[in-house]
Amino acid sequence: MVGDPAFFNSKIVLAPFNETVIEFLSELSRKILSNSNAKRYPDVITFGYWCRSANLKKMLSNYPLLNNRKGVGIVFHIAPSNVPVNFAFSYVFSLLSGNISIVRVPTKPFEQVSIISTIIDDILKDSRFDIIRCNTYFIRYQQNDSITEILSSISNARIIWGSDETVNKIKSIKTASKTIDIPFSERYSFAIFGADAILAADELQLKRLIDGFFNDTYLMDQNACSSPQLILWYSNDKEIINSAKQKFWNALLKKVNNEYELAAKSSVDKLTLMCMDLVSNKEVDKIETNTNFIYKVDLKKLPDSILRLQGKYGYFYQYSISDINEIAEIMEIKIQTLTYFGIEKKDLFSVVYNSGNLGIDRIVPVGSALDIGIIWDGFDMIYTLSRIIDLK
Repeated sequence: MVGDPAFFNSKIVLAPFNETVIEFLSELSRKILSNSNAKRYPDVITFGYWCRSANLKKMLSNYPLLNNRKGVGIVFHIAPSNVPVNFAFSYVFSLLSGNISIVRVPTKPFEQVSIISTIIDDILKDSRFDIIRCNTYFIRYQQNDSITEILSSISNARIIWGSDETVNKIKSIKTASKTIDIPFSERYSFAIFGADAILAADELQLKRLIDGFFNDTYLMDQNACSSPQLILWYSNDKEIINSAKQKFWNALLKKVNNEYELAAKSSVDKLTLMCMDLVSNKEVDKIETNTNFIYKVDLKKLPDSILRLQGKYGYFYQYSISDINEIAEIMEIKIQTLTYFGIEKKDLFSVVYNSGNLGIDRIVPVGSALDIGIIWDGFDMIYTLSRIIDLK
């Protein structure tokens, strides 16, 4: 797809935020943002916008002490099969850290993968980017342990995206003793809404909330690890919570009616999930549906593990709380993202940081759940994918 094996022996480990890398990514951003095919895919445009020079320089400002760092070497990426553009972010994390990348892209023929790969391949024909051409290889192959074993054996790090089963299988494949594995496996995310703030929201504020929540959930059918499955409604007044729910769900329904396409199979999956919840989920109080686009599952109490509350295609569990410290009681290691609206982020951070529990790696406003960054799942990718040359 991208890269010529003939250049592999010319690969070179770079320092993080190498100037040529910054120039290459800036060119990549410019070409993506001006590409007519790319404009059909919001996730591709988001990636292009993320790669712009101003954003990269802002990132660099957070790393004042990089003079003694170099990349770890060859990074083998196993991209997720269900998120088209993650392969590109994974590649850029490695590139910015100074590494050579072998990226196994999704086997499913996503148009987004083709668009980004074609643009990168075209840019690498420019002699200014010969160093990056020697360090960049995109490949596609069906599941094949032999190929994965060979690539793992020459890798200094592996970035593994996928289910727990996929991650564990890849991790079981032998590597060199110093090879670093960075696993991005199954995670869980939820949201918390301040009911008072929703009731007080004017038309523009409500629109921004609805647009943001739609992007966090419906764009990926709630399949992204950072998409909320559960909503906690926060207020001391039950009537305020009920009024806020009505205002929110009515506004969201208008949005999904106009902008969301629900496949027939997805409808059946939602109906099946509802039946299973009604029959076997003892925490369920009632389930309401707004057409087939929104299923709202009211809970009498939270289960011992909220990981059991798995929604998709617009299937949301909801529960009311009167104390944000209740968040600490449901934290566990698999919880990744907490999205919020109408609550002070410093208060949420205080609860999470001081809880003494594992879990919750991100606290972000509604609308930012899918915004992947150089810090992901609690890993600082620049530091994790580079090594220190210690000089005394």
